[in-house]
Amino acid sequence: MAMYPCLSLPSLSFPSVSGAVCSFDSQYAGLPLKAHTVAVTATQSGSGTPSPDNVRPISGYSAINISHSDADTSNPTVYTITIGSTVYGGEYDAISGILTVTHYIIDLGDLNYTYMDNTFRSPLSSLPDIDTSGFSLCSGYKFYSSSGGQTNYTYRFGATNLVIKNTDYTNPATFKTNMAGIKLLYAVTTPQTIQLPPCPIDTLEGVNNIWADTGDTTLQYIKLG
Repeated sequence: MAMYPCLSLPSLSFPSVSGAVCSFDSQYAGLPLKAHTVAVTATQSGSGTPSPDNVRPISGYSAINISHSDADTSNPTVYTITIGSTVYGGEYDAISGILTVTHYIIDLGDLNYTYMDNTFRSPLSSLPDIDTSGFSLCSGYKFYSSSGGQTNYTYRFGATNLVIKNTDYTNPATFKTNMAGIKLLYAVTTPQTIQLPPCPIDTLEGVNNIWADTGDTTLQYIKLG
């Protein structure tokens, strides 16, 4: 009976890398990534504390640009995934093509207000599917998280209302008019999904650098041995 030597197969692992730029060494070219996700994170231009006199615009993304290069990052291959709408917060799975949208944005001038205790209040029901415990951002007010009396030019989420303090006004209608163009970004309790084209990326032999223009990247690559 013929005898065959035992063949020892190399071990297989899937190291994870995360950050603004994911750098790793691949032993072979042409290996697919095990996992690959990209954050879609809104940006806020300007500097200083947001206030009605220092509006800091919030920008989202209508496309995701993923770049892949070797050690020389000056001339990467760029893959563009068009979203079809503007997204201000979420995560794109480049393997499945699914974009999970986790944040919405509204114009404070579209809400209706009442005036109480030197603050303006709008029902949380006016903010569809809001998750008050999630990350939020406003172009004209700072988030207020302290337990004491609310300071001027800040916003917070009460039990039933969005509460904004601006001592420049006392009339709700005048306040509403002057809030036009001030944006509030908030987290939602039920993220929505959008099916986009996947973006498969195969490794280069040696150094690989992968990043996106919408936020941090997280990936797993194949390692043998």
